[in-house]
Amino acid sequence: DKIDFTKPGAQEYINSIVNLYASWGIDYIKLDSVTPGSYNDNLDINNIPDVMAYSKAIAQSHRPIWLTISWALDEDYISDWQQYANARRIEGDVECEGDCPLLTEWPRVEVRFLDLPSWEHTSGPTLGWNDLDSLELGNGATDGITETEQQTAMTLWAMANAPLSLGGDLTKLTAFGKKALTNDEVIAVDQSGHPATQITAGFTPVWASNLGNGSYYVALFNLNALPSSVTFDWKDLGFQTAVSVRDLWSHTDLGPHAKSISAVLPGHGARLFRVQAAGHAPATPSQIYDGASAIL
Repeated sequence: DKIDFTKPGAQEYINSIVNLYASWGIDYIKLDSVTPGSYNDNLDINNIPDVMAYSKAIAQSHRPIWLTISWALDEDYISDWQQYANARRIEGDVECEGDCPLLTEWPRVEVRFLDLPSWEHTSGPTLGWNDLDSLELGNGATDGITETEQQTAMTLWAMANAPLSLGGDLTKLTAFGKKALTNDEVIAVDQSGHPATQITAGFTPVWASNLGNGSYYVALFNLNALPSSVTFDWKDLGFQTAVSVRDLWSHTDLGPHAKSISAVLPGHGARLFRVQAAGHAPATPSQIYDGASAIL
């Protein structure tokens, strides 16, 4: 059954629900199984009117309630999602929900690296945010991913400026979980309002965001299971040298780095830096080939 929002009283009904939530002090609503999306490839069910109704209801409640819509939303309708919701889930669940022995597993985190690039230009302070689902972090032996993988997940979530929500018991966070989740420098990346874009792809992708004042956030990732060396040239961001580089996970100043930065990352590992740029890198020389004959 669906609500027909062309009928009198339909919007008022949703208003009554949101007003009740507001009276309870609720500040977060997630609408689940929203279509087009939720792996629904047709428009037999279209929940855009429902999302619109909740958006209107929140506005009339005069309480700043965050609205997230879920899950695996159809990107073809991004203008609707941007207009009516604070955030939208771009993929399925990180939690296994019985599909694997523990809370999650690495492939469920890794798929975010594959999905996020097509959404990377759709988020921002006036556009809403890409939600990568909950962080399975600090749950101990039940997590299903290592501490290295947990740090990698939080690095990607922060670079995406994704909402940070936890799926575990906050009263039983591990020491690692507490330390990671209270890292102010990493939280600042997530709250920067400058979501990152993928600069290089593959099994050692690099993501970066330009803060607009000569500073950049740069994250190096290793999606391989074994340690891998990752080198990133500053010219790919348009500058020649880094006058300062700070490791945000270790709170360590690494000094200037001319031309590039290199690191050996553990399997499924990541490094996160704040970089102060200097100098303008000339454009890479290119060759133009005449394609008039349409023959390769």
